[in-house]
Amino acid sequence: MFTSQEIIAMHPRDKGVYFGYPPCCIDAFLQCESVDSAFDGTGFKTCKKCSERPYLEVLEEINSRRKHHERFPYFTYKLVGTRITNEV
Repeated sequence: MFTSQEIIAMHPRDKGVYFGYPPCCIDAFLQCESVDSAFDGTGFKTCKKCSERPYLEVLEEINSRRKHHERFPYFTYKLVGTRITNEV
């Protein structure tokens, strides 16, 4: 497990891998091509393709790759009262 300081010092690509983000979204972020999505406010920026995918599908993908000890999204209080479905 990495310390907070080590995570902060990571290259942005390595940080995206550590947090389990899809490679296409990492690339879009590094190329300043991220788009708004249902994940706004979580720190995760999606590519256009992933912004159109079902929320739960992307969420499961992130958590299946994630190396960080906390599941994503860890700011779950922002989802209270929000209807989460697997619809686009």
